[in-house]
Amino acid sequence: MYFFCNPWAEAIETEVRLEGRALQSLDTANGTMVPLGNGTIVPSGNGTVAPLGNGSIVSHPAQSDGHTLIASLSLPPRGHVLWLTTPEPAPTGLVAHVAMTVAERPVPLTLTAIERRSPNLLMLDYCDVEAPGERLSCIHHMHADDAVWRQQGFDGNPWSRSHQFKRTIIDRPMDPESTCRISYHFHVDPALPTVARDNLQIGVERPWLYTATLNGQPLNVTDAQRWFDEEARALALGPHVHTGENTLILEAKPFHILCEIMPVYLIGDFAARPACAEPAARGFTVTAAQDLALGNWTQQGLPFYPGKVRYTFTFDMTNPGVRQLEVPSWEGSIVVAHLDGDEVGLVVHPPYTLTLHDVGAGPHTLALDVTGNMRNMMGPHHIDGLPGAWTWNRSPHHQPPGAAYKTCPSGLLAPPRLLG
Repeated sequence: MYFFCNPWAEAIETEVRLEGRALQSLDTANGTMVPLGNGTIVPSGNGTVAPLGNGSIVSHPAQSDGHTLIASLSLPPRGHVLWLTTPEPAPTGLVAHVAMTVAERPVPLTLTAIERRSPNLLMLDYCDVEAPGERLSCIHHMHADDAVWRQQGFDGNPWSRSHQFKRTIIDRPMDPESTCRISYHFHVDPALPTVARDNLQIGVERPWLYTATLNGQPLNVTDAQRWFDEEARALALGPHVHTGENTLILEAKPFHILCEIMPVYLIGDFAARPACAEPAARGFTVTAAQDLALGNWTQQGLPFYPGKVRYTFTFDMTNPGVRQLEVPSWEGSIVVAHLDGDEVGLVVHPPYTLTLHDVGAGPHTLALDVTGNMRNMMGPHHIDGLPGAWTWNRSPHHQPPGAAYKTCPSGLLAPPRLLG
């Protein structure tokens, strides 16, 4: 078995000599196996390997000198192939597909819908902190966290500064009279629809360590659903949200060794707009969700959204056949293509193309799911640097305007092209 990968930004075109009489390709996308050669040259069309991750197999030149196979290896940037050679000819019943030439005729695509597939997020990374002998306002959570730990007698957050021997940290006794009160603020615009406001949630890490209230009203922590990971919960805010400034308070009595001060996330159907007027000149304002367009979605009310946005197109085919999909301009982590409701492949690496096989005549629906990135959700948002605690520690002590937050572009920036 041979695994070839290309870690570079340029394509690789070469020939390789392999032991065996039959060469088969194992598709890493769907687990199928297709013969590439049985000691004779296999018709190869344009002689190229299908882009990584689209689940298709394309025939490939392979010839034998009597003892070994000589095969052409063609890898796109960051592409890979998994090949298996055997001393006997490939089993019957496996028929290699012949690559087909795609005509350079553009097929008109009509954009019909753009849909966010998950609730939007607003990260609240600044807070007020009250503890015995300590009161800080509108301070970054990392600075607040460090101050509270020091007030509790530590040299800072032990989970980021220390190595635990056995249970020396987790079992360290805490003052039973210790307290910590953390307040997060968010501003709701009057334009936010009532149904969206009533369905807002807040994502909190380890909420069971606190008494949680919103605008003075207690929140149900016990029945909150798991969110993001096993230590986070989504607390329903419901009718406690009102227009204007809202305050979430997390109060620990006593302070627990796991009470790290971290961002909380507002979850729901809304747009997060940089605040431009008092009393919310800092950070963002929660307002009505808008219809999305092609382009960077972080500039369309989704600055912290890491999930999927689906772009739906329709097109008509006169003749059946193979079509080539090109997605030349997008930002994110991956594009998943669906044809008539079925997933047909991934677009991940340059040249950002995907071969669509057996596209029948008639009308079709093409959906592209573009997934964002976790950096926009988790940061860092204020300092360019590696995602280590030292980068977050350099964040401004007091919250800047929302427009000053740093995010990575995300979304389908230009229409795709369909050739065939």
